[in-house]
Amino acid sequence: TSVIMISPERDTLAKRDFAVDVQGSVASVYGAFGLIMAGITAVVLAGLLLSTLIPVTNQSFGIFNAIDRAEVAPIGPDQGVGRIDIWLNALSAVRQAPMFGHGYAQNIWVNPNPIPHTQAHNVIIEALMAWGFVGGSIAVLLAARLWSRAAAITRRTQDPIRLSGFLVVTCLTLFGLVDGSLFYMDSLFMAAIGLALVFAPALPEQRASATEPRPSLQAS
Repeated sequence: TSVIMISPERDTLAKRDFAVDVQGSVASVYGAFGLIMAGITAVVLAGLLLSTLIPVTNQSFGIFNAIDRAEVAPIGPDQGVGRIDIWLNALSAVRQAPMFGHGYAQNIWVNPNPIPHTQAHNVIIEALMAWGFVGGSIAVLLAARLWSRAAAITRRTQDPIRLSGFLVVTCLTLFGLVDGSLFYMDSLFMAAIGLALVFAPALPEQRASATEPRPSLQAS
């Protein structure tokens, strides 16, 4: 395969030939891990097929019996997950101390509900209730800046390890809008590892590959 390269001076073109190992590329994608995952998927699909063909003596088993038993529960004042009530109670606590908040992890004491909650199940509301509009706004802006910086580094380097760390942080942040993923120590530890993977210094071979000219045009 011939590739036309642009030199760093951007005023000359150079043609280079690269050997393409199609078999090696396929093996890297469909390696041992891919074969294992394909086998697991085949076993699961075969089990689902057998569950539709073999009669079951107990109504608690079988995929169609499970579908027949499924119901959509109506959400009323006494049903549902209660997120709206938790958020409203937390916002009322924010209004009680709007400037500097009540302190970290004080929701269970500020809102003594019949079912107490240690946190507000929303990372933004939790920050406002803990540190008020002064500290909460600073924390949210710093977190947004940190995420945007991580996104820029991940996009520029195109490193799969950095991408995995960035996706972990993004998933935990999105889940933190409806739960306490950024409140408890175990999930915060996962977010810290993800950020460390994104902001870690590049290895020497990665820095060398980043300085090489990239192909701009492809020609057969």
